[in-house]
Amino acid sequence: MAWGFWGLKNNLYYSLDIGTESVKALIFDMEEKKAGKKAVILGWGVSYFDNFDISGSGDFNRQILEKAVTKAIDNAKTNSFVSSIDKKTKDAIIKQKKWKVIVGLSPTILKAKVKNVSYVRKKVTTKIGKTEEEKIYGVVCADAKKEVELEYLGNTGILGNELYWKSCDIVDFKIDGYKVETIRNYKGENLNFKILLTFLPQQYLKRFTEVLSGLNLELINFIHISEAINKLPKETLIDGFYVDIGGDATQIIGVAKGTIRKVSDFERGVSSFAENVSVLFGIDKNSAYDLLENYSKQNLGEKSLAKLKEVFASERLRWYVDFKRNLGNSAEGKVFSSVFRFFGGGIGLVLN
Repeated sequence: MAWGFWGLKNNLYYSLDIGTESVKALIFDMEEKKAGKKAVILGWGVSYFDNFDISGSGDFNRQILEKAVTKAIDNAKTNSFVSSIDKKTKDAIIKQKKWKVIVGLSPTILKAKVKNVSYVRKKVTTKIGKTEEEKIYGVVCADAKKEVELEYLGNTGILGNELYWKSCDIVDFKIDGYKVETIRNYKGENLNFKILLTFLPQQYLKRFTEVLSGLNLELINFIHISEAINKLPKETLIDGFYVDIGGDATQIIGVAKGTIRKVSDFERGVSSFAENVSVLFGIDKNSAYDLLENYSKQNLGEKSLAKLKEVFASERLRWYVDFKRNLGNSAEGKVFSSVFRFFGGGIGLVLN
């Protein structure tokens, strides 16, 4: 996340993960290191929504969203005050009024797609200059967006002009079949690009920006997990699948030869486990999530752990069926290594 903060005067920030079930908040500091800037987490907090769907509309939903964001931030501050950070930093957290914030959203809202786009040059014997390079990038990004728009329209009924395109990053370049780092100063006819696009419906963009502004939070950027992975140095980006198990959805990012090649998701995550626990034991949602967290950390007695493992067996099987099906849809032949890195709130539920 550190790439978004160069040049900012203040070193204290919020990071918000706004899902369909909860809001998670981090307070972090950007410390200067010899190798560059490093994010240091100072406090964290979480707040669960009441029983409603934030994808709906109306002032009521907005008020609940505001309440959840505020509570998550307050919890993060409280945790920072009781932590081992120095008094100077604690005082700075108390005194700071205007906060900058980066926001992650559920994959059911902030989407990412990878598209393959080709371009045929007319002047194949001349080198590609800056002007032609910019023209080509504009054309291939527009083509990739059109392809995604048609798919999204078919799946949701939402038109392309109702979408906000957050980013269009070219993650892989080839000229006449040869991989290159950039197309500038190269000759050739057939250009092939792999493009990572992130986008969300404009109605959601408006809602979240209004809520943050109303809470005196200055939005730096929305961040999709695929963008974060794409920003990692190539030498540290290990090939395989990065699996984020969230509230209502699970995301799979496939990386091969240091490049993101696929991004996909399916709508099954922690919430289905919580619903089972809530119904079975007759407890409210917050209590159900507390129980899930203790189960994930193996903080319960042996009998309780065994009972919950039995309760979760059918839901875990459904998750694995969807995961395997989605994983199959993510593969391009055998380009991906069978290495998996799991993260997110549901790790302990599907792996324990």
